[in-house]
Amino acid sequence: LGEPEAAPNAADAGYAGYLTRYIKYIQTQYAVTLYAVSCQNEPDWDPTYEAAIWNAGQFDVFVPSFAASITAAGLPTKIMITESFGDRLALAATTMDDPVAAPLVSIIAGHIYGGGPNPLSSGGFTHLTNQENWETEMSDVSGAGFDASMTSGLQEANWIYKCMTTASMDAYLHWWIWGTDNSALIASSGVSKKLMVIGNFSKFVRPGYYRMGATAVPSTGVSVTAFKNTNTSAPATVVIVAINGNSSTTSQTFTFNGVTVTSVVP
Repeated sequence: LGEPEAAPNAADAGYAGYLTRYIKYIQTQYAVTLYAVSCQNEPDWDPTYEAAIWNAGQFDVFVPSFAASITAAGLPTKIMITESFGDRLALAATTMDDPVAAPLVSIIAGHIYGGGPNPLSSGGFTHLTNQENWETEMSDVSGAGFDASMTSGLQEANWIYKCMTTASMDAYLHWWIWGTDNSALIASSGVSKKLMVIGNFSKFVRPGYYRMGATAVPSTGVSVTAFKNTNTSAPATVVIVAINGNSSTTSQTFTFNGVTVTSVVP
């Protein structure tokens, strides 16, 4: 995209139109309306494969152009930025300090290879409103190769816990939970425990649930995240995901305040 310009140019409009046509193609071919589209994957990472480096100013210029293109096409698809490899808050800062561009952004997303995760409030944005906070990629980064063990599963659990509890994120996505499962390793070790850990969250924490208050570390080595099925003070369903990071079985007592519990499903 080159250096940031003062206003969208032909390249911005052309790329915005290309992404809009992509959204329309998916809608026509598969009867799927994309919820959101990101304009660039890892704009702060220069790999050996195809990529493009963006700076904060370029996002600020492109977002209004993309929003205008989506609106003109009559599409409800939301705009996601920045899907950064590292510091998404720094890359989003110019846009989120712009009173014109900031309201056009629905999701601020990033990968957590470069550290974090962090809540959006830590970005110091002057025009932050109701944007969602998404983690859109995380994978095995230890350099030791794929590991199907519970050690790897607890690593995944800790990533999710930090995203949900520490950073108050709205979404957690692992890349690429089945594709990274080496077939030979699975044959000898079984399905990845990372996959099972993600399932332990997703089976019980369903779409539309809200995170609720809970003691994050109720005892040594235990991490807790809690959810409820409604944003009212009297939910019908409460979900507790407890992670035991200790090397042995741990007993943990849970006390509910203001919520009536009639049955428990482990």
